[in-house]
Amino acid sequence: MERAVSPVQAVSANCPPAFHPSGRAARPDVAVSAVALIACLLAAGCDSRTANYPPLGDVAGLVTEGGRPVANVMVVFQPVAGGRASTGTTDASGRYTLDYTDVARGAMVGEHAVSLAAVVGTTSPKATLGAVEGLEKRFLFTVKAGKNTFDLDLDGK
Repeated sequence: MERAVSPVQAVSANCPPAFHPSGRAARPDVAVSAVALIACLLAAGCDSRTANYPPLGDVAGLVTEGGRPVANVMVVFQPVAGGRASTGTTDASGRYTLDYTDVARGAMVGEHAVSLAAVVGTTSPKATLGAVEGLEKRFLFTVKAGKNTFDLDLDGK
């Protein structure tokens, strides 16, 4: 005589523990729903260019003094018409790229007053620190959509 098996017993004998229908482990419909929700949230909000940002242009360049690259200099692009500034810091080879936010690269399209400052707590040549701290004139650059390269010479040449 065969023993009657309930539908739950039949399914649970063939399911791995993670999807056990007894309720003691994760249910597949909850797991699938959670994965779908996370995927939708990521697709909707992770692209930095689709957020509510103004038009941005990618900005990079080189900071030099006497023809030599200058490290540890903060480069600040402030829109002349107002708005959020973009910043970047030069690396050991004097190169910088600007960030608009922690997830969006670049600077607002338009004219910018550009200023420089030595990064606090770093060692830079005395001449460079003097040039950066004493830089009263501001560079003016116009950022356009797409890629922009602005090299800055601290000697003003």
